[in-house]
Amino acid sequence: MCLKYSNNEEYVPIGFLSGPHGIAGEVKLMPYADTLDFALEAVYLSLSGLWTRRVVNRARVHKSGYILALEGVKSRNEAETLRGIVAAIRKQELPEPADGEYYSFDVCGASVVTEDGRAIGTVTGIIHTGANDVLEVVGHDGEILIPAIENTIILFDAQNKKLIVRLMQGL
Repeated sequence: MCLKYSNNEEYVPIGFLSGPHGIAGEVKLMPYADTLDFALEAVYLSLSGLWTRRVVNRARVHKSGYILALEGVKSRNEAETLRGIVAAIRKQELPEPADGEYYSFDVCGASVVTEDGRAIGTVTGIIHTGANDVLEVVGHDGEILIPAIENTIILFDAQNKKLIVRLMQGL
């Protein structure tokens, strides 16, 4: 599933706080990506429709997520009040992706067309399979799954959010 996000927005959701961890006010962060390949110095929490900055005093990997010690959260009860809150970082804090790589939020919402110009639909989700990502595309013919592999993705124009694909036989 793609999160509602616009390239013009300043904040990029990275996960949600799934609840407290222990009694000292730590919270569990469940990331939207498999891993976070950058240091978390601060997160922005969506509180009452506003992004509120919280310094990350400590972060560590835990199972399929992370445990964060946030500034100002000192008890399990305070951590519990953050359950379900979306955590984000400022877009400018993300490292630049390598050539030919893009963030999921760049691809989400992109229009998908074949190399001969036939409109397929819009990217509505990305499935991370381990071997390669698979794009969920919804259009007038319903939903199709397109593997994000070199033979299939011809060009991604991030500025215009347009993906040109070569469909495999049967799609």
